[in-house]
Amino acid sequence: MKLWGWFTDQDYVYLLARLRGAALKRSVDLARWITEAAFPLLATTMGGDRGKKPVDTPADMLLPSRKRWLGDGGSDRAHGGCLFYETTSSSFTHGSSSSSPNRPLHDRMEVDTKESEIPRQRTENDRKISARIKRSHQARRRQRYEDQEDRVHGNVHFASICPPPVSWLELKHNMEVKLDLNLDDIEKSIVIPRCQEMDTSGNPDKVDKYLVAAKNLTRILNLEHPVLTETGHLRDRARSLHGTTISSIITEFCYLKVWRVSPLRRLGYLPGPIWESSVRSTFNESISATVSSSSSSSFTCSGSTNGSSDNNQASLEDGPDKRLACTGFINIQSVSVLDDIASIITEGGYQQLLRGAFDRHYSELARYFEILDIENILGSHMKDSVEILVNAWVRAMRITLNVLTEMRRQLHKQNFGAFNSFKHDYFMVIATQSIKKLVACGSSMCSWQQNSQDDPSTQSCAARESTKHTTQMILNLVMMYRALNYAMPELLALFSGRTEQIVLAEFRGLIDRSSSTVLQLFMELNNLIKSQRLVMVDIGVHHITRHITEYMRVLFEKKSTIYQMLDSKPNAFGELVMGLVSSLESMLEMNSRSLVLQGQKQVFLLNNLHFMIEQVKRCIDSGLILGESCLVQREDQLDQLITAYIEASWDPVISSFEKRTQVAIILWPHQLFDKFNSSFERIYSVQKTWKVTNPNVRLKLREAIIQKLIPVYQMQMGNQSEKKQMSARYSVEQLESQLLEMFEG
Repeated sequence: MKLWGWFTDQDYVYLLARLRGAALKRSVDLARWITEAAFPLLATTMGGDRGKKPVDTPADMLLPSRKRWLGDGGSDRAHGGCLFYETTSSSFTHGSSSSSPNRPLHDRMEVDTKESEIPRQRTENDRKISARIKRSHQARRRQRYEDQEDRVHGNVHFASICPPPVSWLELKHNMEVKLDLNLDDIEKSIVIPRCQEMDTSGNPDKVDKYLVAAKNLTRILNLEHPVLTETGHLRDRARSLHGTTISSIITEFCYLKVWRVSPLRRLGYLPGPIWESSVRSTFNESISATVSSSSSSSFTCSGSTNGSSDNNQASLEDGPDKRLACTGFINIQSVSVLDDIASIITEGGYQQLLRGAFDRHYSELARYFEILDIENILGSHMKDSVEILVNAWVRAMRITLNVLTEMRRQLHKQNFGAFNSFKHDYFMVIATQSIKKLVACGSSMCSWQQNSQDDPSTQSCAARESTKHTTQMILNLVMMYRALNYAMPELLALFSGRTEQIVLAEFRGLIDRSSSTVLQLFMELNNLIKSQRLVMVDIGVHHITRHITEYMRVLFEKKSTIYQMLDSKPNAFGELVMGLVSSLESMLEMNSRSLVLQGQKQVFLLNNLHFMIEQVKRCIDSGLILGESCLVQREDQLDQLITAYIEASWDPVISSFEKRTQVAIILWPHQLFDKFNSSFERIYSVQKTWKVTNPNVRLKLREAIIQKLIPVYQMQMGNQSEKKQMSARYSVEQLESQLLEMFEG
């Protein structure tokens, strides 16, 4: 078998192509196989055929020396190529045909044509063959230089590491398909979670999916992919998905459970316990007020304060709950999530979009803190007692401010990374909306209280209930006003900048509204008192009088707050109280006209007015506020009532002796005493059962009657003989003793 038949020109071209298309390592291995295995075998074969005739040798063997390139010249040697010299001759020496395996690679690869004997004259056929080989060699050189441009370092063909060139339309289509599939995957990851129920919002897995989708879409849009530039619908779709993803991230942020509710549960700061506590407090205050009003001796302003003042004062002045500082409100697991979300939002330039979402989803930011929404506390109880509602409102405001203050402290203390630039706005939205809801609820109660007087059912109710309802509304608004003023410093500490101005405007609006409502209710109360039609059961102290005087006593206790509500005018509070006194006097005077018995009207007025004056006098600074002249004037009014009572009841009795002549005294003295006895017994039998509540007033009345009646009766008895005096029905002592038993009831 002859090796020359294998290595033709076509074989060398094939090997060269294989070397060009193979990797560097494969090229070197193939070259090594050729030099170490193929060429020794070639030399041996050529030595064995040395004696053969030229006709037995292939035509190519007759050519002179020809260079066979395995590679691309000198540069290709450096990259693993090799140079092969082929020599053909009609005769070979034995030394030239032998190849030692220990010879250098250069000696083994080259056969110098200088050592060969080439005939000087070639045949025409040899010249044609030589020309053909030369043209082939030149073509291979041109191909070699052209192929060099497609090679990379290591003589590795560029086609082995780069896809074959295709048309731009085909490449664009392939890229569109791949990008469209990528967008499909992103859309599935963000659309499917959005279709789930909102109860699962805030799930960390959903947030992670949105974050990954946002990062991928941001990378695609920032790279300005040529397909996006050329294809409008893909660009619009990528932008739409990016906007949807950012919107989903922002929505999920608003649903994240940033705050822990367990600390509030341990402290009892929940809607149910707050309402129950307000109901118990109001019930206890009502019992206390009932007990205190049942006895006139208990009406003292210098002692402890009954009614709503005690508990509410304690709840307002106790200060922040120190237990809040020992609890952690922030959910630590949400810190890293907030950082990731804020980073995505900041990198995309969506800061204003996130801040706008705070306002839209404010109810979700701290929905786990139910007490921050006053509607959760009062929502289902708005038809209950106004007193309970206001009491619960004040308690809720106190707790809300304490919780917001502690939330702000812990929020600014915690490091949230990229979210640090948003946490101020985040807290401002939570706090602002909570305060606005408190103010709105308070304003609605003011409006409801103010309009409640127009309710026909209220107008038609009993006098006592109607008056009590109005006075209680005024006290509730006073309590609300005081709570608002007390909370103002803490409110200023919570807010700053434009938010502070907004919240303060809301707060001051409620303060002004409560003040104006109180003044209007005072006017309505005066008109209501004057127009009352009392059911006269007896002539003692009427329950309306007791209620109004008790109410005035409470006003004295709250005079500092009412003084502020009246714009701190010097005489405003005194004028307010005197207006109530005058209204009460007018109402009592009007209703006393229905009393037809002699002296009944005066005793009724005496009982009620004296009771009112005594309660006002017991209040601290009453003389300073109302003026000593006012109290003296009321004392004189009591004396005038006593005088009027004597004139109405006992002057007709005494007139039995005054309308007489000397003849009548001489002829019919017994008739004068009979007339006196009849009048006296009639008045005495009726008025003996009348009740004068105050012992001092009762004593004054008895003394006034005795001073009016006894001297006249004693004088008439002195004008009679001893016999007639003995026959008289009443002696002076008996008459005086009976008068001292009057008005015991």
